[in-house]
Amino acid sequence: MKFLNFRLGAEAAVSALAAPAGDALTTFRTQKRAPKFQFVGINEDGAEFGKDTLPGQLGRYYIWPSKYSIDTLIGRGMNIFRIPFMIYRLVPNRLNGPIDSTYAQGLIDIVNHITSKGAYAVLDPHNFGVVDDRSQLFADNDKVIFNTNNEYHDMDNQLVLPLNQAAIDGIRAAGATLQLIFVEGNSWTGAWTWVSTGNGATPLNPNDPAAPDGSKIIYEMHQYLDTDVSGTSDNCVSSTIGEQRLREATS
Repeated sequence: MKFLNFRLGAEAAVSALAAPAGDALTTFRTQKRAPKFQFVGINEDGAEFGKDTLPGQLGRYYIWPSKYSIDTLIGRGMNIFRIPFMIYRLVPNRLNGPIDSTYAQGLIDIVNHITSKGAYAVLDPHNFGVVDDRSQLFADNDKVIFNTNNEYHDMDNQLVLPLNQAAIDGIRAAGATLQLIFVEGNSWTGAWTWVSTGNGATPLNPNDPAAPDGSKIIYEMHQYLDTDVSGTSDNCVSSTIGEQRLREATS
């Protein structure tokens, strides 16, 4: 199972984004000249907005990421973009129902733009533990990375493994056998609470039919660097807080 490379890549992106704008651009330029991490990237929000207004109007309640912004960040050295989307827009009315072709085309368009530039696109079904498989849309694109869900929380840890396993099985059954899959834990998949909330004790290790050795599975942990770990403050606790909050989960 891959883990270290993504962990380091996540730290790089977080530290760059926590710095002032000028410092961030300098960081990206430096990393482009002398890359240290497999992945350095950013979350591109927008398509999951307006959760209380479904399906919602494009441009009013939700948007797709800016291609111009993505191109700029690729030029600065980023190579991975997480694209949150809403399952209830992609598959309205009921899970396992027909795909909404308009919303699906928006997702396909932005993902193809990213991957055509040589970067990776992470598909993030942003519905907090709801799992649905639409991976056939990208089964042939090896620069797409699938995320099983977004941030399990407030559930029995014993439910996390079967939900992750169901998502993995569905992704592989749809023909997407080349791609990496990101797997999340419980309690908002927080790194600093990974051990204390039981994610480390619960057997999260899923079975991957496409790679039984676990080489295509990556644990995705989320971590903010402000005082209350909410991500709502511009104040970073310290220059080493990222490493400190990741230490227990990654030791």
